[in-house]
Amino acid sequence: MSRRSTYTWTLMFVLALLNDGLDLLGMRSPIIELVLDIIIVIAIFLLRRKIDPWILIIALFDLIPGIDIAPIWTLYMLYLYLTEMSRGAPRRVKVKVE
Repeated sequence: MSRRSTYTWTLMFVLALLNDGLDLLGMRSPIIELVLDIIIVIAIFLLRRKIDPWILIIALFDLIPGIDIAPIWTLYMLYLYLTEMSRGAPRRVKVKVE
């Protein structure tokens, strides 16, 4: 993994953890929550350099009251990271030859 890739993933995880942490505190108004979700969506689009429709669905899902207690953004970043890493690593398959 390149240095830029490590920096990008770290930044996306920090943004996701920050957003989910603030959601758990519940000290914000819905307008501030909407603005933070929009900021994280734009940041992920810019950092990944790829438009992913699931990010918009996650953002809309995160706006539902009461669902903020789940770490939605952090889980989504973990999912993206694991799928990206599994695609990049070649798989070894042993075939028994008789």
